[in-house]
Amino acid sequence: MYYELIRSTLDACNGNLSKAAEQLGVARSTLYRRLRKFGIIE
Repeated sequence: MYYELIRSTLDACNGNLSKAAEQLGVARSTLYRRLRKFGIIE
């Protein structure tokens, strides 16, 4: 569920991680950690 939320938010923000983190209400570092956890980035 959180994976889909991250993916859809990243798509809506055209891949801009700073904007996506702001939209999700998390710190950019937290978003990076989640992206690595879900295998979206290395």
